[in-house]
Amino acid sequence: MGKINENYVYKEPEEITIQRNKIHKNQRNIEDFIELIEENSQEMKIQKLIKEDLSFMADYLAEPYEEYICFSNYPIGDKIADFVVLTSRSKMKVCIVEVKGADFKTVKANHYQGLNVHMNDAITQLKNHMEYINRNYSSFRTQIHEDKDKAINEEYSGNYLVGPRKNLLVDPQKDIDVKYIAIGGVEREDKSIEESHEIVKCKPADNLEIASWNSFVRKLDEYHGHHPVQ
Repeated sequence: MGKINENYVYKEPEEITIQRNKIHKNQRNIEDFIELIEENSQEMKIQKLIKEDLSFMADYLAEPYEEYICFSNYPIGDKIADFVVLTSRSKMKVCIVEVKGADFKTVKANHYQGLNVHMNDAITQLKNHMEYINRNYSSFRTQIHEDKDKAINEEYSGNYLVGPRKNLLVDPQKDIDVKYIAIGGVEREDKSIEESHEIVKCKPADNLEIASWNSFVRKLDEYHGHHPVQ
């Protein structure tokens, strides 16, 4: 057994540092995003900001951190998904996202509760994507891996962002793990555990998640924002 070199210091590949600094240089401040939520902005304004800085959505969904590719307005059959994030290792995770505005409560405040109609619209859109992918799984898996490679090689024609660790360590021969996420609305001022239960109750499938913009920002705030260039 070889002797361990105790003096070894890992040196990050230069291309990772360069890509990270490039992303950080172009990032919008998280306060810009929070301001939109606090102003109860409509969907168009929120979409515009995320499309200008796709690292907002990528950081929210990437796991491991910095290992992602994020697309906006991604074609799925004859429909368009607001955002798609590719991440994970070995078995690629494909996160399909539909977003709505922050100008309504995610969960209705009346006696019947349930989700706001805008969230139900997002869920319907996601169900359409789900049905298409289930019917055309093999061709979609091929398409998403091809577009991954195009993005890595800077050949993809749409709006996209590749994370600092460009080469996702995923196996194109393995199945993909597709997740569906609907994000929209804000939490009620009297947010209680019942609201969280209502969101869980309204989930139509285990691989479909529902989130408010408040919960989006809480998770994002852990690591997003302006960063010093290394």
